[in-house]
Amino acid sequence: MKSFDGLSKEEYANQLFNKWKIGSGKENNGVLILLSTKEREIRIEVGYGLEGAITDGTSGEILDHNLSFLKDDDFNQGLSNIFFGSSDPS
Repeated sequence: MKSFDGLSKEEYANQLFNKWKIGSGKENNGVLILLSTKEREIRIEVGYGLEGAITDGTSGEILDHNLSFLKDDDFNQGLSNIFFGSSDPS
């Protein structure tokens, strides 16, 4: 996204997650990776069905390992690493 349009990243992610109906409605197992290039913020929103597998700590660690790409405006590499599970080697 270019901008969260005045909303917090948590509010924007939650609204988008629900609007797009990400994941199975029955299992609530969706994952949304949301990046705003204007606010320079990123969030991983996880459905309740995956909270045991992808905890806040896990998603934070995934983001931490890829912040160097995002700080260098290498959004493609950073998001690719986050999505496919690779991480910054440094």
